[in-house]
Amino acid sequence: MHFKILGEGRRVLLLCHGFGESDFIWEKVINYFECHCRLIVPTLPGCYPSPLVPGLSIESMANNLHEIVLQQNIRSFYFVGHSMGGYIGLAYAKKYPKYLKGLTLVNSTAITDSPEKKQARLKTNDFIKTNPLEAYFKATIPGLYGTYFQKNHAPQIKRHISKATHTIRKGGLIAQNFAMLYRKDSLAFLKTTLTPIQFIIGQHDAVVPYDVIVKQAYLPKNGYRNVLPHIGHMSLIEAEIAPLIEKFMEMKFN
Repeated sequence: MHFKILGEGRRVLLLCHGFGESDFIWEKVINYFECHCRLIVPTLPGCYPSPLVPGLSIESMANNLHEIVLQQNIRSFYFVGHSMGGYIGLAYAKKYPKYLKGLTLVNSTAITDSPEKKQARLKTNDFIKTNPLEAYFKATIPGLYGTYFQKNHAPQIKRHISKATHTIRKGGLIAQNFAMLYRKDSLAFLKTTLTPIQFIIGQHDAVVPYDVIVKQAYLPKNGYRNVLPHIGHMSLIEAEIAPLIEKFMEMKFN
């Protein structure tokens, strides 16, 4: 798995992107933290330049990230995951909790897909197989953003579509979608873990609805919540989430 190491500092953050994305999605967060933190920014399998590997799963990607952590001699760090990246973060926290100082779930959820959502993923994969990638991204990316951002930041959304089209492989997108479809539920884990967990929630998120995720955000003993008004699924672009992550890292938990 390809990854970048950026910045220097005592604190270490691993930024894990989501489905239909690559490391470009973290630009604002990187710009904020690079001057005073060490950043590990992976590119998940199937997204250029990381090759697609057989048997891709949420757990296998968590294991791949742990290999990077060991390779870099990292003893403890903060994991920040957007959407699917949050699923990977939860899988990592279950298996390697002693390495985590905290986990930030950005527009992400601990529950598995409903039967309806699983069917939608299968239809999505059929669409990806039979259409150009650009057509898929043009049809889906604008709806990831809140209404305000869609109306006022069309060039940024167009840039997102272009970057996704040129950095993500069809096979990788399909494999990642299957990985999400078969992921394990993490609700019970939220109730029992002592790992500090931050939820960054978009109030107008059409992918991970507010009323679903806000209930989960009260489950961890060491939980912390940030609700962002008028923000959709792309809060890491729509809003300034880096100061919220930094505040979470400075908090003391039992």
